[in-house]
Amino acid sequence: MPGLKSEMSPIAKGLALDEISGPSKPAGELLNKRVQQETTSAEETRAHRLSGWLGQLGLAVKKEVFLQDQISEFADGTLLCQIVAWLDGGRDLPGVTKDAAKKGAAACLHNLRKALQVLESKKKLPIEYVHCEYEVYHGETQTICGLLEHVRKKSRACATKPRSRTQKGGRKK
Repeated sequence: MPGLKSEMSPIAKGLALDEISGPSKPAGELLNKRVQQETTSAEETRAHRLSGWLGQLGLAVKKEVFLQDQISEFADGTLLCQIVAWLDGGRDLPGVTKDAAKKGAAACLHNLRKALQVLESKKKLPIEYVHCEYEVYHGETQTICGLLEHVRKKSRACATKPRSRTQKGGRKK
């Protein structure tokens, strides 16, 4: 027929199905998105829990700090030393360098090591965190949050653990 233009179908032209209808989302991509949403929710819960715990210790750290890619607030070691001091009955740790950030990396790492050594000696630190001062110094969120979560759980367990009669000063019967 004159005047009618014959169109070839897209498939006849050799185009792939996703080129015709646009890209479709594979099941794996949808699953990844769901896992990311659940992870984000878990991270927010953890951030809220850590922020609340530190608030109870008298240390104001906003939950948004724990949602950052890098956490700079713990780099100089003084905040971690304050946490350890509180867990140790409120006594300041001897030898902590004040204004460590101004004095350089060595002073910051010194403070971090000091806090980690006290935690290790009190059996409040698993082996993976014994030498994590460089990760904390560089603000690695997973390490810092994991360390704080562990210390929080251990300190809660110690606070609720019943003491025996000999620890209270009485005789054991």
